[in-house]
Amino acid sequence: MGCSASTLPAPEQTEELPPSNTPTPLEQQTADLVVDFGRLMKVPAARHELIKFASREHSEENLLFYEKAQSFRTSHADSVDDDQLEAMRDEAIALINEFLAENATQQITLPYANPFKNGLPPTATPAANMFDPVCRMVHKSIEHDIFPRFKTSSYAKELLAKIPTIAKRLTGTSANRSTNSDTAGGTPLSKRGGAGAS
Repeated sequence: MGCSASTLPAPEQTEELPPSNTPTPLEQQTADLVVDFGRLMKVPAARHELIKFASREHSEENLLFYEKAQSFRTSHADSVDDDQLEAMRDEAIALINEFLAENATQQITLPYANPFKNGLPPTATPAANMFDPVCRMVHKSIEHDIFPRFKTSSYAKELLAKIPTIAKRLTGTSANRSTNSDTAGGTPLSKRGGAGAS
């Protein structure tokens, strides 16, 4: 006896659910991480990635100066004899002419007085740490100018995957941020004075 179509059970109707927008624990963990500026600047490979990003914006001169000034400081830390001091002077003049002199080829902009605007005085004695005050100004400029754009870019995400030690975790989840917004000076609302306070 054959089976008629009317006696077969109807196939179950399944409704496709839309893809969930809820991030996985790994995605959430990654989303809570950002590049830490202080840690990045201590890792040469990480600074190189920041320079690559700045090069795309044609704003790499501060970073290039910082790199060369740090190399100058390290390489001349033990320079004591006349030949070494002469080599240090020549390198210092080259660095000044490239970044700091009035007509420098890659002149950087400093927020305060530039001690090398007119070059290196002939009577000045070069020292390994002679560019330290300028480096501090440049370091702050990088932190507040280039870095904020870098840390939201794809370069930063790729860098975090390569060098996770430069990451820091965002302070608090959205719930914590909501709680923080209900406090003033670290004092919870329930502890404040006002209507209803005993």
